[in-house]
Formats: sequence, C-alpha cells, structure tokens
Amino acid sequence: MKLGIYQYGDAGKSSGLHIGVARQIPCGVRRENYVCDGYFDVWMPMVAPSADLEETYLSGKITVKQFFRSYRREMEESAPKQVIELLAAMATQVPVHLGCCCEDEA
Repeated sequence: MKLGIYQYGDAGKSSGLHIGVARQIPCGVRRENYVCDGYFDVWMPMVAPSADLEETYLSGKITVKQFFRSYRREMEESAPKQVIELLAAMATQVPVHLGCCCEDEA
C-alpha cells in the first residue's frame, strides 16, 4: 500500500494523489491555487474529525486518547468508512497522501 501523510503546502514534494482532509479549506488561498501551491489535488473533509469533536479536543475537555477513540468511531459511520475503503483501494495502485494544516501532520 502506498499511503502517506503530508502538511499543506508540501504536496509538491512527493508524487501521487494529494488529498486534503482538514475540515476547513485553507484561509487566504484561492481555490485555483490549491494544487500549484502544494495544498491538495482534491479536498475531502469527510475523513476529518467532526467540528464538534475537534472543538471539544482543542478546548481541553477530552484527552488525546478520548479524541482518537471518538474519531475512530466517527470514521466507522457508513459514508466515511466507504471513502476510507476507496482511499485504501486506490493506495494499492497509486501513491495516496493525506494532508492537513496541522503543525505536526503525524
């Protein structure tokens, strides 16, 4: 499987399909520049944590462990699960990189 991660702005450093998975589109970047500025080829927020979960975590109301447990539960819902299965299948054929705007993409 050819699956990797990257930080927005670094998509041009590796070959393959770069998919933005942050809930919000980057501010201050014109849509027509997403690819050439190294953000992503396709934006797919369906596999990002929900806004409520992200807000709860960032406010310190839950631990990292609780965040990831809840995030995994969200990804088990039908639509996100189907998208994840598609990405996994694609990654067996071509390099797929999932990106976000986090300071530490890991």
